[in-house]
Amino acid sequence: MPASRMFVMSLGAGTLIAVFGLGGMLLGAWLDTALGTAPWLALLMALVGLGVGLYPMYRLIRWGFKMK
Repeated sequence: MPASRMFVMSLGAGTLIAVFGLGGMLLGAWLDTALGTAPWLALLMALVGLGVGLYPMYRLIRWGFKMK
């Protein structure tokens, strides 16, 4: 695979990390206000979102090493 395609794919995975992390934090903040548990659900959901967002990056790196 050309290096330019790997670069574009890594940008996509990085965007997923940011979107899932921010989305998890926003969902957790909303739940915190609804349940009165601030800031614990926001922190927990942000970490879960980051973990979910890191999975595509892990797959991309693993796939890159298989190609070599």
